[in-house]
Amino acid sequence: MSTQHSLAEVLHRALKFLQVYGPEDPKAHVVLKGVKQILDEQMEFSDKLEIDASLGRYRLLLNGQPLEGPLPSVKALAQALTERSVLRLTFHRGLHADELKLLFFILQLRPQRLKELGGAGTFRTELGPILLEEGTPDAPTIKLPTGPTPSLEDLQPAAEALGLADAPPPPPRPKATQPLGNLARLLGRSPGPPAGPAPEAPPPAPPPPVPEGPRQPIKVRIAAPVPDETVYLPPREVTDNAIPVPPAEPSLAPPPRPELAPDIPVTMPAPMPVPLVDEPQVQPPSEPEFSPLPAPEPLPEPPAALLPDALPLPDLADLAVPPGRIELAEPVPPTPDPPVAALPEPPPPPPPSPPPRAEEPAGPGLADQLHDLLDAIQKAAQPTPPPGFNFPFATEHVEGLRKVRLPFADLSPISGITEHMGLSKVDPVTLRDALRQALFRLPPGGQGAILLGLPTFPVGEQGLRRALDYLAPEMLAQTAAEILTRDQLKTPQLAFLVATLQCCVRDRDLSLEALKGRLQFEGWGIDDLESLQEAILWEAQGTDTKLRSALDDKKDLLDLDGNQVMALARQTLRKGDLEGLGRILDSLDGAFQGKELPRRAQAAAILADLAECVEDPGIPEPLLDRVHQLVQRHLREEKGQEALGWSCQAMETLLGSRMRSGDFSGAYREIQSILDMGAAHLADPDLDWKVNAFQDLVVRLAGPLNMAALVPALHDPKALEALPQLHSLLALMGQPAARYLAVCLGLEEDRERRAQLLAALKAIGRKASLPLREALQSPDWFMVRNAVDLIGEIQDGSSYEDVARCLAHEDARVRHSVLVALRVLDPVRAAKTLGEALHTADPALQLEITAVLGELGQERVLPDLLAVFRTGKGGADGERLRLRIIEAFTTLKHPDAIPSLQAVFKKKGLLTRLEPVGIRLAAAKGLAAIGTRESKEAMALALEIESAEEVRSVLRQFLVGGA
Repeated sequence: MSTQHSLAEVLHRALKFLQVYGPEDPKAHVVLKGVKQILDEQMEFSDKLEIDASLGRYRLLLNGQPLEGPLPSVKALAQALTERSVLRLTFHRGLHADELKLLFFILQLRPQRLKELGGAGTFRTELGPILLEEGTPDAPTIKLPTGPTPSLEDLQPAAEALGLADAPPPPPRPKATQPLGNLARLLGRSPGPPAGPAPEAPPPAPPPPVPEGPRQPIKVRIAAPVPDETVYLPPREVTDNAIPVPPAEPSLAPPPRPELAPDIPVTMPAPMPVPLVDEPQVQPPSEPEFSPLPAPEPLPEPPAALLPDALPLPDLADLAVPPGRIELAEPVPPTPDPPVAALPEPPPPPPPSPPPRAEEPAGPGLADQLHDLLDAIQKAAQPTPPPGFNFPFATEHVEGLRKVRLPFADLSPISGITEHMGLSKVDPVTLRDALRQALFRLPPGGQGAILLGLPTFPVGEQGLRRALDYLAPEMLAQTAAEILTRDQLKTPQLAFLVATLQCCVRDRDLSLEALKGRLQFEGWGIDDLESLQEAILWEAQGTDTKLRSALDDKKDLLDLDGNQVMALARQTLRKGDLEGLGRILDSLDGAFQGKELPRRAQAAAILADLAECVEDPGIPEPLLDRVHQLVQRHLREEKGQEALGWSCQAMETLLGSRMRSGDFSGAYREIQSILDMGAAHLADPDLDWKVNAFQDLVVRLAGPLNMAALVPALHDPKALEALPQLHSLLALMGQPAARYLAVCLGLEEDRERRAQLLAALKAIGRKASLPLREALQSPDWFMVRNAVDLIGEIQDGSSYEDVARCLAHEDARVRHSVLVALRVLDPVRAAKTLGEALHTADPALQLEITAVLGELGQERVLPDLLAVFRTGKGGADGERLRLRIIEAFTTLKHPDAIPSLQAVFKKKGLLTRLEPVGIRLAAAKGLAAIGTRESKEAMALALEIESAEEVRSVLRQFLVGGA
């Protein structure tokens, strides 16, 4: 399999696996690890892997080369990318499994749902070294330059695009704009020339005088328009490295087409040649046949100064011309055949009006320039604000904006844009209208990013800043409405978002009115808007004011929304006001002692949110102990299901923090006390739900987040003293912890680390039986052997049948472990199972089974041993098996084995030899071990027919002296 083949197939299979099993499945970690390993191997010799989907729906490029591989895999991967408007997917070094997990989550979303979330580019920041470029392949368009007087050279690209000319395109015209330094860097383009006055170019030399000559008629023929095939030519092409200059007179709709005569002769001075292109005749069919016209006579090159004024052509950009119906006739030679009637000399044309200056942009053109500028800025936005002292956002504001995926745009690179675009000469109303159009065309979230970046606005750009400040309330209302529709925020969450955005708005009252008007458009009522206004005003207050309003002004803390109380608690913690946080805990304690169940549930929800602060921003130790005691007392005394559920969530957070910090003994005591509380309610049938809640709490404590912190402690040499405590804690958590350890055992490659995991599973005991039985189905032989050994060590008799089925395993090491485990689990059942397996097993396994049967000493296995002994095969393997069976007869000492042992001393036939001496000696020993009269008679008969003196002496010794 080629490298490219494996890459396409691995990405496709990983996507399908995560679609079926989900990213939280334990095996998903294995899949993501494998994908990461393959990508890392691919990038050992290259800095990146770029998958290009711009060629079409079912074609992909890998670093510029076609991506080969199975057609279904490549086709499915290309379809997943193109349906989600992902033009390019680039992997850089430093990948992480979580970033790959997010990438597959994006490719699993329905295209419509992904579009509602803002597109794949919304997750650009969280993807890290994985870059997504959105877009679709551009369709070819016909672009003609616009202006007052387009020349025939300007018509050349249009003629070639329409298929009317075969001549090479004229050289590109020099760009009239120059890139702006820091703006060019923002847009990812090459920087322009250094700032400063440009060197003055020398004045052009005056053209030589041109003598006046006779005028020569030129015939320009424009075909009549064809109905239903009209194409409006687009405006001039915008340059790539500069802000385009808008046309002088924009038109929102094409003007009516004039009815022109087929042939219009126009006269012009003789020295003025017209550079014409030999163009084929265009025929009406879909595949026209071209016939070149005769080339015109060569004319002398005219001075460049006469070209603009010599022939005033109509503005073709404003005409609606049918495609493929533009014909430029050749100049008519001054011959009498065919005669062409010349028109009277027209009056001299008025001087052409100069093109509009860049300093005086018009409305739609200015809006386009501003949109390109703002779109580039919002695409470069970051999830966190850039460093600076002028940002008004608190830590909780940044966290809230990160939750709603609203980035910060850095507006500092637009320094100098006023001078470059000539905005100082634009009146404020025109600038606001153009800016409003530009902002409206930004993608969802773009206005919010620009609004959050206002603190970084350059000081010198006052005109544009005033326009942005004027539109800031509208931007806030639009951003809040977009996030509300996308994330379905509740009223307190929306109020917190609005209060954060208001940090960038100068007129907060106006922004509040704009938001209310925008939400009325979404269907909000007056009561809902008033509640939202009160919540926004609450969030706009300081921490001290909130505490005083909630605790000192004869109000109850529970009258506030839970999110508001949570924000207040976090602000109090970050401020370091331990007294204020203690007063909040006092208020919650009083609510727990009340008789109203809804208030107790609300207080428990607030306490659960407060427990989330144990790691970030962190609760001081004295207050943390008080929180623990408060939660424990509520778990013991609460009899409401909803309130108890919130307290269980709080305890889960606190215990998870203890386990991740290495306090295994403290976590063990807490869990043991919870289980004791559950056991105390077992006798009360009305509180079964409370026992189940405690059991579910213990199960959740063994979740992936906590276990991911406990497993490394098993391998830490510095934590050897705490290893017994950790084993006890894992045993207390039981089966969920064993399941996680079994998954880790299958993934671990180091033998020493596997031994540490096996010791932890052994410490869990019989609670690990179910994960170990599932491990018996593993394709890895060492995983099956370890599971069998553990089942035997913990003596789990319920797993006997699952272990017995492993007798057919292809690996001899596994089969040996199975024999040992069966012997320990149930000796009686093992004798029956091994006796039945003795008939069909291979010789090597028969030897081991026979040895185990002899050690078991079960007489019920004697018929199976006798059957195999009588039908034993010859050769070395057969002799070893018969010898091992005789040893089992010796151990069993059963009289039924005497005939088989006596038959060993007889010859099988005239041409067959006797049994080997070793087998005859073992048979003599077996007969002597049985010690009955029949066995002695058998030895006497064997002595008579035995010919080997060595065997005869042994038989004589057993007969005379006993065993």
